Parts: sequence; C-alpha cells; structure tokens
Amino acid sequence: MKTRDKILDTSLHLFNVQGIDPITVRHVAKEMGISHGNLCYHFPRKEDIIQQLYLNLVAELDREIHQLQAQTPQLELILASIKTTFAIQYKYKFILIDFVAIMRNIPAIRTHFRELFIRRQQEFSALIQYMIKAGYFRDEYYTGQYRQFITSFYLIGDFWIAESEILFEGTDAAKLEHYTQLALSLVFPYLTDKGQQELLSVTTASNRESNNNIEVKRG
Repeated sequence: MKTRDKILDTSLHLFNVQGIDPITVRHVAKEMGISHGNLCYHFPRKEDIIQQLYLNLVAELDREIHQLQAQTPQLELILASIKTTFAIQYKYKFILIDFVAIMRNIPAIRTHFRELFIRRQQEFSALIQYMIKAGYFRDEYYTGQYRQFITSFYLIGDFWIAESEILFEGTDAAKLEHYTQLALSLVFPYLTDKGQQELLSVTTASNRESNNNIEVKRG
C-alpha cells in the first residue's frame, strides 16, 4: 500500500475512534511511525486529509448508485442498495458525526456537498418516477410531495449515525439493520398495494437472513 493510502487509512481509523478535534497530523504520523515532514508531503493539513476522505466516501456512494442505475430498478435491489449505502456511510462515520463542524470549517466540502445534494435529489426523483410507472409508488397527492419526501429521506441518511452514537445500544450489524428499517418505514406509505406487499416480502426475508447470521455467529 502506498504511503498516501496508508495515511488515509490510519486517519480514518483515528477519526472514527476519537473524532476529528483531538487528532492532528502529528498524531497520524506517530501512529504510522513516519516523520511529520513525510506525512505533510502528501497532506500539509488535517483538513486536506478530511477532504480526501470525504471525496472517497462520495466516490464509493457514486459507485453504488451507478450499479443500481445500470439495472432495472426493483424494490429488492433498492433495499439492498440502501443497506450498502448505510454500510459505506458507517465506514466513514466520523464525517457524519462531525458533519456540521466539517461543513463550517472546510468551505470546499460544503460547496461540493451542496452541489452533490442537488444531484442526489435529481437521481432519487428519476428513480421514483420510474417506480411510479412500474406500479410500485403512488402518484403525488399534491405537487411537491415527493420533493419533501426526498428531503426527509436524506435527513435520515445524513444524520442517522450521529443519533445512533448517542442513543443506540447494540452491535454494528444491529445498528445498520435498525436504521435501514427506519429508512424503509419512511418509504412504505408512498407505496401502492403492490409495492407494500413486495416490500414486506423482501424485508421479511432480509430479517430472517439477518437473524440466521446472528445465530451462526453466536454458535
């Protein structure tokens, strides 16, 4: 692994465990056993490391979205994509825990995120329109209803980790399952009867598989 990648991996671990405030580039260099100058050759400031980790997070999420877009959307695929998305977010959990501070202190990330949010809204809106035509989602009851739904969904997506760090007690796997189900509960009222039946079928099978995995680990 290249030094640059090792710096990012080490920083990600330290930020996830301790948060961004107490960690400096000197802490990262010491953890890696390299000189401060060597680290600063790749990343002069802590903010540069955070920005690159943020971009890595976005790139991983983009790959997941592109994989979903490359297939014929189905509720089962969407459920799997939501789970994968939450798992990717959890890999970079410090970003979502320190979300507001990062946006305030690193203007480049804030600008990028605001542009990204608009793109994500467009992608989600296109997916919903497809699912309406396929008979899984209901038509809007009033103009702008789905725009509000998308905003609500992304509120959960952006802040579920911060809440889970404070309130949730349990394993990481249980945490991911709990908040995935919370996100799906927001989707359920917008589904047609056909969509609700399929979602219930998919989530029941998913819950059974999760419980089986837990039993295997205990055994």
